[in-house]
Amino acid sequence: MPKLKAFVKASWEYAPSKAPVFYNPAMELNRDIAVCALQAYQRLAKREIFACEPLSGCGIRGVRLAREIEDIRKIIINDINPNAARLAESNVAMNDLTDKVVVCNKDANFLLSSHAAPRKRFDYVDIDPFGSPVPYVDSALRALRNGGLLALTATDMAPLCGVHVKACLRKYGWKPIRTD
Repeated sequence: MPKLKAFVKASWEYAPSKAPVFYNPAMELNRDIAVCALQAYQRLAKREIFACEPLSGCGIRGVRLAREIEDIRKIIINDINPNAARLAESNVAMNDLTDKVVVCNKDANFLLSSHAAPRKRFDYVDIDPFGSPVPYVDSALRALRNGGLLALTATDMAPLCGVHVKACLRKYGWKPIRTD
């Protein structure tokens, strides 16, 4: 993982966004929930799972899924940043997961669109961008098999909670209500 403190010049800067490869240690609970959700889905599906994390950063979520889900047939982890893809490959190799995890260095929408054909679709797609997941939802849904599981994470809580109404209208097409 990148040593985040090395990339912060001022106290107000957000360390994960300054590093050359994205990794946010504060999102550990989010990754825990992803593992639990996929474990529950796999038990219901009663089959091997084909998964995709098209915005993987350093690949920690994909590595955890491959290690912690019993019946992962294959998981594709991807990042458009070549440094991130190299770090993800290193993390996959260090965890001895090269038989289960494929690392790609492509545009997320291109990767998802290349899996839109019926026999190429994923059981599970995890979209966790830095910002809104909206630009990836259409291609993620096309790449998901019928009855598959789509996980979306939105880190732009201010628009979603009603702090920035115009941004919410622009990004999501709806007007949030700011309440308790």
